Amino acid sequence: MSSRIPPYLAADEEPISDDTIDATPDGQPLPWSITDKADAEWALAKVAELAAAETEIQTQYETYVERLDRWATKESASFRYRRGRLESELIRYAEQLRDEDPKRNKTLSLPSGQVRSRSTKPAIQVVDNDSVAEWLRHHDPVLYEKAVTARVKVSELRDAVKVVDADGSLLAASADGEQVAGVTVREGGVTWTVTPTKDET
Repeated sequence: MSSRIPPYLAADEEPISDDTIDATPDGQPLPWSITDKADAEWALAKVAELAAAETEIQTQYETYVERLDRWATKESASFRYRRGRLESELIRYAEQLRDEDPKRNKTLSLPSGQVRSRSTKPAIQVVDNDSVAEWLRHHDPVLYEKAVTARVKVSELRDAVKVVDADGSLLAASADGEQVAGVTVREGGVTWTVTPTKDET
């Protein structure tokens, strides 16, 4: 059982009502102040009461959100599946057009939307900052000082590390061909995005 004195026992009557607190603009003093321990106990007990009410609301909210998430996932499952199948078919057709004329057919534009393609080149990415820092200690003292205090950014490595083709495998290497530890290569390629036209009605 809680040892906290309920607000209604800490004072003969509430020295300030909820309505009065709500009506007092933020930043302005309340038309009541704490003058003794009895007032302080009432205020503290009231804070506990309000915190419990707030927690109850939050719990209800999380329960409702969880239920809504389950409902939305279930109800939209068939829509997502059909959309995914049709988008795959649109991309297949758009890829066919692009292969026929890569310069002119990067985007398939139709009244109901667009199927856009985006080409990306292979690019380096840092996967182990410590290994990169150790490599930089011998190859670039300036970048090394930064690497030991913060993460190395790919943009900072571009002048020192390049993507090279080693017997069909793409590697991150220095200017003299040495593979750089802690850096991998993200494959390039063409990515597609299907964007329906928004209904203005």
